[in-house]
Amino acid sequence: MSNDLHQLLLAHTAMEYSYAVVVNHLVVLALEMVNVHLDISAWLVMFAAVVQLVQAQAHVHQVAMQSVP
Repeated sequence: MSNDLHQLLLAHTAMEYSYAVVVNHLVVLALEMVNVHLDISAWLVMFAAVVQLVQAQAHVHQVAMQSVP
């Protein structure tokens, strides 16, 4: 396996892990919101983080597709 492909796979794995962590935080926040009304800015920050992760994951996937012969 080439070093570039190895780095790409590591980045993709890290991205998926980060995405899972953010989704997990969103679930916890949703459960907390039932009990405590959270400030809307906290939701906006989380939403922005999810959007950025999805965009980054799409970019990693696009680069991976381009590197496959």
